[in-house]
Amino acid sequence: IQRGINLQKYPVKYRYNKQEMSFYENYLIPVFGKDNIELQKTINRHVVDFFIKDKNIVIEYFGDYWHGNPNKYADGYVIPQIKKTCAEIREKDKKRFEEITKDGDIYCVVVWENDVKRKPQETLQKLNELKNNRTINITL
Repeated sequence: IQRGINLQKYPVKYRYNKQEMSFYENYLIPVFGKDNIELQKTINRHVVDFFIKDKNIVIEYFGDYWHGNPNKYADGYVIPQIKKTCAEIREKDKKRFEEITKDGDIYCVVVWENDVKRKPQETLQKLNELKNNRTINITL
């Protein structure tokens, strides 16, 4: 998958879009530290957006449209470009997370594009809580 712009200062396998890079620079680096974040780590054959090394946390930045944010799109809504319903997309994402976490002590977190845009302070607060208590429910 090739997405967005590839900023040369970040060695990555796939391109990040502007929203993902903004999230990385304005939320993840201040909370977890740049040296503690691995970009696009492969875990059980799946490339994840961000991996927090000292906490074994996978953070996925989900675009509302492409991942069918349940707060915006009904289960039956079809994403025309990929010809799948939002329910199918969410089920695929769920199975992907199950595969990522099957072998060990990895915790997966989803951060939705809409939540970062509409609730930036709450997003930052939840990320700080996640840093201090890895087991909280932080799916935004």
